[in-house]
Amino acid sequence: MNRTLIGFGLLWFFIWGIFGLFLRIQQPRFSGKITNTDPFTGSVISQDMIRTWKTAEKIQTDAVILALIAILIGTGAPMYCASERQRRIIDASLITGIICSGLFGILKIHPAAVTGDVLVLSAILAVFIGLVRESEA
Repeated sequence: MNRTLIGFGLLWFFIWGIFGLFLRIQQPRFSGKITNTDPFTGSVISQDMIRTWKTAEKIQTDAVILALIAILIGTGAPMYCASERQRRIIDASLITGIICSGLFGILKIHPAAVTGDVLVLSAILAVFIGLVRESEA
């Protein structure tokens, strides 16, 4: 069991859960998108505002899923074949990638967010290879 990944995953899940709560509180303002008016103030809602809100909602969902992946990998750490050094590299790649993906995604710095996604996918691939190696042993 990898306490670092599990702890990070739970913290990341909590942080983005709070962000998701903020989005849900704001949802009534954007539910008037069909009429393009804010139900509270009657002002017009722009399509850019709706698109920005939907993008933030997607990034929040992705961040929560990545937190769950970190928890799953942390829980299953004894099950895959890797040295202690390799596990630290996988953990660092996963944590760095998850942070980059979420934060740079919400800040709209796309190359850095994509780099974070690549780090996460690389860590997942390394765990998969370790699982295959362990099953052959």
